[in-house]
Amino acid sequence: MSTFGIVYIAKNQHRLLQIENAEYQQLVQAGLVDHFQLLVEEKYQILLQNYEELELELLRVSLVLTVYTNPSGRDISDNRMRLDRRVLNFLSSTRMYLDQVPTALRSAARVSAPIIERFHKSRAVCFDLRLSYRVCEALRNYAQHRDLPVHEFHFGWRRDGEDTDGPVTSFTGLKLDLALLKKDSLFKPETLAELEATDNKHDLKQLLRDYMNCLGAIHVDLRKALEEDSKWALGILTLARQRAYALPEAQDNYDISVVEVNDDDIWKDRTYLPRVRFERRKELQHRSATPPDMSTMRLSSE
Repeated sequence: MSTFGIVYIAKNQHRLLQIENAEYQQLVQAGLVDHFQLLVEEKYQILLQNYEELELELLRVSLVLTVYTNPSGRDISDNRMRLDRRVLNFLSSTRMYLDQVPTALRSAARVSAPIIERFHKSRAVCFDLRLSYRVCEALRNYAQHRDLPVHEFHFGWRRDGEDTDGPVTSFTGLKLDLALLKKDSLFKPETLAELEATDNKHDLKQLLRDYMNCLGAIHVDLRKALEEDSKWALGILTLARQRAYALPEAQDNYDISVVEVNDDDIWKDRTYLPRVRFERRKELQHRSATPPDMSTMRLSSE
């Protein structure tokens, strides 16, 4: 008959604290919750990093075309390709996030079905309320099977307000060509009609920024849904660590794990329970506590 235990280190050697099967199963589940909640957070961070790179590329293009005031046709083409790549990376990472998170959620909570349903509901609310969400979802599909997402980029300089002696702002914009989108039979006509009815129907940059805000709101709500299971897992794992580290000569600078031991005294199904997962997840959550509302921000080097 199998036995179960918590593995810890004492005198630089593995030691085993025997536990009941029920506690072993609870610790395994707590470890899975801890692990998959970190995976969910990392997927959002990858999305954010791709968005950050897109915004940095827009700033870089504005700077380069201000420093080098007479760009060649090749310069313009190279910059457009770089912007296309950044937009493609961002849209691809949104697909990764939206598709993979529900799968990860199955192990990120003790009862996952209500949380997965809440995630899908948050997506549906954004889809219904925000044109940017509908357009960018359609644009991602367009980019996968039809053409590049950036049809044109434009740059220039403007003086805000009526002060003719005021500072000049360098800008870079991204444009959609609605005529090209119309040629794609898979691009939803109703979404295209909504886009045509807006004042800024060609402004892809603003659509992407608002789309990022929607995704940020979805993820912030998901964090709230996972909070109870996060606290549960932390409590279970903390108690197990305290028990192990309180044993004679136990070294608390090593992480613990749990194992099943068979009749031949061989360890199997070892589950590691590192402290760094929770710490790393909280660090990432703190860095991105709110969505990056670039729609209302203005960046400046002044």
